[in-house]
Amino acid sequence: MQLWGNQAAAVLDVLRAANAFPGETTLSKVRVRFEMDDPALFTLDDIKFDGKITARGTSFASHLALIDRVLNPYSRAIADIEARFRLNKLGPDSSSVHGEPLFVQLERPIADLDLFCRRVFSGGNPFRLWGVPIRQTGKVVRVSAVDLHVSRPVAFEVSRDFIRVFLSDRSCGNSVMRFYTNLQHYYSSLVSVTGGAGERVFDF
Repeated sequence: MQLWGNQAAAVLDVLRAANAFPGETTLSKVRVRFEMDDPALFTLDDIKFDGKITARGTSFASHLALIDRVLNPYSRAIADIEARFRLNKLGPDSSSVHGEPLFVQLERPIADLDLFCRRVFSGGNPFRLWGVPIRQTGKVVRVSAVDLHVSRPVAFEVSRDFIRVFLSDRSCGNSVMRFYTNLQHYYSSLVSVTGGAGERVFDF
């Protein structure tokens, strides 16, 4: 569904109401009109969830300024994830570790863990994660995966109700953001990512 105009946000709120389709309503694209000083010099950009941005308008400078306003907060969010959640030793001779896992909270339980893991960690689109799922217990599957998008490692523990994500010192925070986004689009729009204390890491 595509909705244009100043009522689009109101319609989205109606669809996301508890008695409507909250788990199936994901924001895939927004259209933004942006101008700097002169209203006649503007850009009209479509910004998609997968990072694709298309533009039309009368000012390339306005387009570049809008891109900066989108990329800078995204870059800061990635840097914050890496600084807080990467698991690192505090020193070469230390046994203490800095960092913590992230928790992906699922709005509905995974019906078939084996099927879910085979598809998510097959290396194919949209997740582009490759790994071999290994059953730790009857309720948990562990996967040491490689994010093929950035060629960096990232580990997962998958249960029916939540997923733990472990970033090593070589992992990229972008892996978390894309995993979250793809789960929103292909599993449930009510997926969220939290830290150990239950606080939301980010929410878009």
